[in-house]
Amino acid sequence: MKITEGLLGEHALSYELFDQVEAATDDAASLGEVTALGRVLSRAVASHMALEHEVLFPALIERGQVNGALDVMRADHKEIELLAAAVSAATTLAEGRGVLLRLLYTLREHFEKEEQFLFPICERTLGDQKLNELGADWAKRRGLM
Repeated sequence: MKITEGLLGEHALSYELFDQVEAATDDAASLGEVTALGRVLSRAVASHMALEHEVLFPALIERGQVNGALDVMRADHKEIELLAAAVSAATTLAEGRGVLLRLLYTLREHFEKEEQFLFPICERTLGDQKLNELGADWAKRRGLM
């Protein structure tokens, strides 16, 4: 399996998680509930982003993709990390809710960029053989091999 296929599968699960976290955020009665939701979300996406940074991005850099799309991805990842930290640092329920909803919006927007721009660049730049090699690494890191 290509790494892009594995990452797309993670996106599908993440979208469901995003919807569930959003619904729970709307229903949350305390700041503690919101920050707990933020921690769950943050841990899930941190693993996804780490795989991109450790496996996918180095392969693209190796093939000459050193700017443009990767700069955008890295900037998005930094914003996601900052928003996740801001959820944890919130001092009121309203603030926590607002930041968590902004994080969810940013994540959905980021995943869309990956699907529409980054993954097609990967397909063109890396080719099937390299994508399958990276997919095997993805599967190993996910405990599937």
